[in-house]
Amino acid sequence: MASPAAILAASRLQAGKYADVASFAFMLLDYALTFDLEKSFIWPSRRSLTKILFLLSRYLPFLEIPLAIFYIFVPHISLSSCKIINSAVIMFRVVGIAVAEAILLLRTLALSGQSPRLSRVFILLYAIGVSVSILTLSIFVKASIYGKPPLNVPGCALVGGPFILVGIPFIIIMLYELVLMIYTLWIGLHAYRHSRNPLIITLYRDGIMYFVILTLGSVLNVVVLLAGPPGLQDLLNGNLRMTHAIFSCRILLHIREADGRLLEFGIPGEAGEEDAERPPSSNSRSYHHHHIAHPIPPRSLKNIMAPINHHYAHQQITPTHPLIVPTQTWQSQIICLVEIAAIVLIYTLACYLYGVFVGWKNDAELLDKLLADPPPSDEPGHGSGPKELVRR
Repeated sequence: MASPAAILAASRLQAGKYADVASFAFMLLDYALTFDLEKSFIWPSRRSLTKILFLLSRYLPFLEIPLAIFYIFVPHISLSSCKIINSAVIMFRVVGIAVAEAILLLRTLALSGQSPRLSRVFILLYAIGVSVSILTLSIFVKASIYGKPPLNVPGCALVGGPFILVGIPFIIIMLYELVLMIYTLWIGLHAYRHSRNPLIITLYRDGIMYFVILTLGSVLNVVVLLAGPPGLQDLLNGNLRMTHAIFSCRILLHIREADGRLLEFGIPGEAGEEDAERPPSSNSRSYHHHHIAHPIPPRSLKNIMAPINHHYAHQQITPTHPLIVPTQTWQSQIICLVEIAAIVLIYTLACYLYGVFVGWKNDAELLDKLLADPPPSDEPGHGSGPKELVRR
């Protein structure tokens, strides 16, 4: 007969699997929604540091997800295989989050104008954080202990190890993102409050929104890691990993999209030498001559995240063409709401499919075992436990 502790451990292990599957569905849906932007604005661009970081952040999950699915779903895996697979998944997550944080760092430095002293400080903090995270997780991977999942739950079960070491990298992420978010807010309040430059608006709007979400997610993840019940400490790790990949890629896609809209009408943007030298059409020149008094000068930049010229950041770029008005239209807001609804739907569908094929069967087995072997009660007359509740 199964003990109440085994039943509780199995149910918590199952909950963690639900969360991981949902995060995978979330990432795949976002990839489908933004593939057109990637094909239009990333693939044709020249090779650069930003493009390499984008491709790493975008496609590393496709190497990580199959391993994680194998770790979650396949029954009767050897304990040595469990350790190897989970070690690979953990390292993929470390590298993926480090790449995403590098993109967020470049965005922050672009807004600040890349002051040499400030750049050195942020890069040093980034290097220290990544190094400490890799070191602590390497120690954890070597010391981790795996066992058979309780009550025939498929996949692997991590049953022991220095779990406090897992919390250190996420605490570093939380503090680092908090610093970047506060600095981004300070830049916006002091330098870009009155800017109408679409590139600046995109950098600042996306940066603030994504930093707030990522910081709150990191705080919640740290709380669950440090104060959550046993078996659920890693409940949000997969979600935080995929959220970093999604938001870092969206930041670059939105910047390239805004810059491409300017270039489409002959307004030089910040996308780089290959775009700045692109000749505008005759209509674009006319439009550019009549509506822009001080255009942003084309510069020989290697990538979109080059330092921003603060003088031109405050231009009043206010053309009447709807494609480059720096405010969102009601159509774009509706599309955004539809995307959010689709994400929620796919998230729910992923949980449902996992429940149909794996989860609910195991949940039913857990309930049967609980009813067959109810936990003892200290109160007289209440020894029937769950069976008595079912009869009532």
